[in-house]
Amino acid sequence: MELLSKAATMALLSFVVSSMLAMGTGLTVAQIIEPLRSARLVVLSLFANFVLMPLVAFALAKVLWLDEPFAVGLLLLGCAAGAPFLPKLAELAKGNLAFAVGRWCCSWPSQSFTCPLSYP
Repeated sequence: MELLSKAATMALLSFVVSSMLAMGTGLTVAQIIEPLRSARLVVLSLFANFVLMPLVAFALAKVLWLDEPFAVGLLLLGCAAGAPFLPKLAELAKGNLAFAVGRWCCSWPSQSFTCPLSYP
């Protein structure tokens, strides 16, 4: 069982790394920065990530009557920035890949400031 767990971890890590490398080599810096020039789009996406998602996580914990450890875990996940595989999902959905990568690059540094404020 431990071998299977390690294999799954390695498979997930290789998926994330290979996906990000493929997207990184497929886009130029200018292509990634271009969608980020829309301040409204960036502000709305960061608002959704750092305000709405924690509120949704909190509401879900209350509605589902989760035990405290599970509610705290759900709140921690709700406060975290977008996952590294989200640009890959944007690519599969035929979305704006450049914006997904650029927004992901913005959310990680932002998380350093918002997470400590979010956690009681």
